[in-house]
Amino acid sequence: MGHPARLEVLERLAQRPHTVTDLATVLRASVTTVSAQLHVLRGAGLVTATREGTSIRYALAAPDVARLVTAVIDTAVRVRADAREALFARLPDGVSIASAAATLDPDAVVVLYCRGRLCTLPHEAARLLADAGFDARVLPTGELERKGASA
Repeated sequence: MGHPARLEVLERLAQRPHTVTDLATVLRASVTTVSAQLHVLRGAGLVTATREGTSIRYALAAPDVARLVTAVIDTAVRVRADAREALFARLPDGVSIASAAATLDPDAVVVLYCRGRLCTLPHEAARLLADAGFDARVLPTGELERKGASA
């Protein structure tokens, strides 16, 4: 877990299982790089691999892995002043709220969440949706924390 790319791979796998190609696309990395990180994580027993036809789908080995990743991220933010900014820097740019809002029921409650506690995107989206007249709410934790809590 000592490499930042491995933490990011684990964080993505907390969302759902992925193939190497899927991960490379969402992480904007080469298949070779992601494959190497998965090889290390699998060797450490943190991820599992399941063959599906010609693809291999990777997943967290157990909910405890999500708890471990959450603890590492929380510790980094507490002990390193630059960790919070570094984590924010790798979040995706922009949210297309206008196009998403057009598909929503104006009478429904919109519940937003993000990958982790440090993500600001759902708060920004909730504010924009509220300004447009929607009842928008943000879950207090991200998917990674919810997965870890189930362990």
